[in-house]
Order: sequence, then C-alpha cells, then structure tokens
Amino acid sequence: MSRQLHLFELIKSLTKAEKRYFKLHASRNVTGEKNSYVQLFDLLDGMKAFDKFKLDKTLIADRSISNLSVANEYLFNAILESLELFNRGRSVDQQLAAQLAQAGILRDKGLYAQSFQLLIKAERLAQRHERFTALIDIYSLMRTLMATNRFSETGSHDLPSVLNGALTAARETQLLWDVREIQYHFQRTLSLKGIVNREAQLADLKALTELPVLKEVSAKTGFHTQIIAMTIRSQYHVLAQELEESYVFSKGIYELCMARPEVAGDGGRLLFAAANNYMMRCDQLQRYDEIRTTIGLLAAIEPTRMDVMTIKVETMCNFRMVLALVDCDFSDEKLVPSIEAELTLFEGKLNPAFVMLLCTSISIYFFLQGRYHDALQWINRFLYSSDRASLNKNIPAAELYRLLIFFEMGQFDLLDSQNESVKNLLRKREDYPKLRAALHTFFRKGLKNPEKMKVQFELLQNELTEIYLSKDEYNAFDLFRFDIWAMSKQKDVIMHQLMRSKDQ
Repeated sequence: MSRQLHLFELIKSLTKAEKRYFKLHASRNVTGEKNSYVQLFDLLDGMKAFDKFKLDKTLIADRSISNLSVANEYLFNAILESLELFNRGRSVDQQLAAQLAQAGILRDKGLYAQSFQLLIKAERLAQRHERFTALIDIYSLMRTLMATNRFSETGSHDLPSVLNGALTAARETQLLWDVREIQYHFQRTLSLKGIVNREAQLADLKALTELPVLKEVSAKTGFHTQIIAMTIRSQYHVLAQELEESYVFSKGIYELCMARPEVAGDGGRLLFAAANNYMMRCDQLQRYDEIRTTIGLLAAIEPTRMDVMTIKVETMCNFRMVLALVDCDFSDEKLVPSIEAELTLFEGKLNPAFVMLLCTSISIYFFLQGRYHDALQWINRFLYSSDRASLNKNIPAAELYRLLIFFEMGQFDLLDSQNESVKNLLRKREDYPKLRAALHTFFRKGLKNPEKMKVQFELLQNELTEIYLSKDEYNAFDLFRFDIWAMSKQKDVIMHQLMRSKDQ
C-alpha cells in the first residue's frame, strides 16, 4: 500500500473537528512555501475515492510541490502531531501523566501544598477510572512530600492512609497481571493444540479456570481483572459446549461494561465486543427478547472513534438479520438496502469474516421468501469473494446450500453439473460427508425420476433429520437448516412456516 493511500485513509478517518484543528495548527506552524502541504491535504480530502492518476495530474499542473514523497511524509506526520495535540487531555492516562508531571514540578520548586492538592485531584481521577499503576506513582509522590519537614498540611490524608492506598493499588495491579498470565496460557494452549475437541485438551483448559488466583476475583475486584476472569471462563464453557454456563459469564461481562463504560477507557470498543459475544450466546439459546433489548440499548450509543463505529455496524447489522430470520419477518423493505448501504459506507474497514457471514444471512433471508435470484446473488458474493478464505470452514456448507437454490430455480442442467463439481470438491476436503452424500444421492435420483420426487424428499428428510439430531455435522445446519427445507418440500409447506413452528 502506497504512502499516498495511507495518507488518504488517515485524512478520511478525521472528524470535522479534527480537520478544523489541523487547519488551525497548520496555519500556525506552516508558512510561506510550505503551505503547499495544506493544499495536498485539501486535494486528498476532496476525493471521494483515492485516484492516484487524478492526484498526480493535478499536482503536475500545480507545480507547488517539488518533492511529492517528502510532502506525503511531512503531511502524514503533521496530521499525527495535530491529532496528538487535539486529543491531549481527552485521555485519562494523558491527564494523569500531565498531573503527575506538574505535581513533580511544583514539588521541585518547593510548592509542596500546591503539589499535594494536585495529587489529590489525580488520585480521584485514577480511582474513578481504576488506573492502579498511576495510583502507585501518585501515592509514591505523596509519601515523598510527607517525608519533608516543611510539609504537614495533608487534610484527610495521612501517612497510614497513603501507604494503605498504595498497598491496595499494588495488590490490584498484581492480581490483574496474575489473571492476564492465566489468559496468556489459556490462549497459548488453544493456539498450540488447535480446536479443542478432546477431553484431554479440555482438561488443560479447565485446570487453568480452577487456579486459586481466579477464585480471588470478586465483584469488588478491579474492572479489567473481572472482565478477563469472566472471559476465560466464558471461553472455556463455549469450548466445552456448556452454552448455559458461557451465557452467564458473557452476560456478566456485557452488564459490567454497560455499568462502567468510563473504566474501560477504549471509546466503547470493549462494550460492543462484549455485547456481540453476549448476543451470540443468546442466539444459541434462542433468547431473542434479550437480543432485541440489547440492540435497542446499543442503537442509542454513538461512538466517536472509527474502529468502535465499525464494531457497532458489524454487531447491529448481524443481529438485525438474526432477528429477521428468526421471526421470518420480511415486511421491512428497507432492511437489506440499509445494511447494503452500511457495507458500502464502511467498505474495507469491516471484518471480512463478518461481511461473508452477512452475505450468507441475506441470501437465506431471500431464499425463505422465494426470491431465489437474489439469494443466488448474495451467496455468490460469498463464494466468489477474495475474502471468502476468512470463513473457509463455511464454504462446503455454502456450496451445498447453493445447490438448493439451483433446484428451486429449476436450473436442473446447471444443478446436475454443479452437483458433480461440488461432490468432487468436497471429497478432497472431507467436509460433511453424510450431508453431502444425502444431497448428492437425492439430486441424482430425483432429477432422473421426477415422478418419484415426493418419495425421494421423504427419504431425504428422514436422513437429514437423523444427521441433524446426531450433531455429527452440526456446523453445516448452523449455516442452513437443510432438514427443514427437505421437510417443507415433502409436506408442500412454505419453509419459513415450519421454522416458526415450536416443534423445530
């Protein structure tokens, strides 16, 4: 990626306020010939999409910049410098660092009372946001001030309370690092051993969740320590397929983030990630009312950071589609266009795996309405995408699902050739052997004997139901309920009516 493209993306990420501040900052620090850097900024800012040819043509005609590579680098660094100045004081950590530095300066000048008052202010800020390492530094400087013979005015603070505060902060810091060490070993066990599917592998992870350090974590413990401890336990229960237990911890993480967003200090990134995990557990346990409530709460939160906004877009679009599929509600004609608009607006910024999953969900949304051309278009966006490898495990099931679309469209010649192609492709991968064998057999026999199609559907439905209930190839059915489709065809009932049935 070229430096110019990096520069373009940086400029496009700026808010209106940040752009105004850059212009003001540039007018103070850039004079004479160097104003050409501001002109380069305006050129890039005026582009809707990066066009190197158009940019080079304009710059050649203008001739105000003699060395473009130097101009790109200078402008990039100038924007970063203005951003640092613009955001100074907005970050809790920056505020604490500044207050500690200022308190140190006042102490060096012998202004001990003023220094101590500033430290009390910093202490309150650090306690409110649980910055324990900063608290240790604050109490250390307080203790230094108290050690001077010329300072005695401490107000509500005395040496024992300061020492006790420092000890508490040190304990919290140590506990946090101990829990992080467990998290490191947990993730390392996963990365070394791959997907957990054997009791021996699960035993190693379970042993980590039962270490005495995690038992020290309570509701009175620091925010981040609680979050990490619950994340470890939630992740273990997911791997152990104990969804109810994982749901409890996922919900706990989400509720803690909602209750104390200021402690996270990440602009809401942790909150939306926690909400996403919580709603995934709700989806698995069919607690859709909780998803509706959560989406309503998240909709009112407006992130100021682009990285957080992308997580919100991913979360909201995904679970809006989940609810639409669960309810089989096709009345909102603006649903898919609004989601497609979000995909366009945030193109290149969203997680590719999320986009691929969303394409699949939208395809199924159209399939259930009988809009098979639209369904084919969206599943092809997944299967022919350069990013499809991000969901490599879903490709076999998506290939099988597409065969159903061809069948419903009556494209039997194409279906016959695709059936053989997919069969050969999946034979090499060894994905979902029972499911693909059942479908391939049905298509081969059913297409040759249309008169016996009803009988073939009954055989297929019984076979698919057995595969689904055995959970041997459950992930394929997680993408699409092949068994319900077969039942709908066998009973000549609309598929989404069966999906609404309490029996399914």
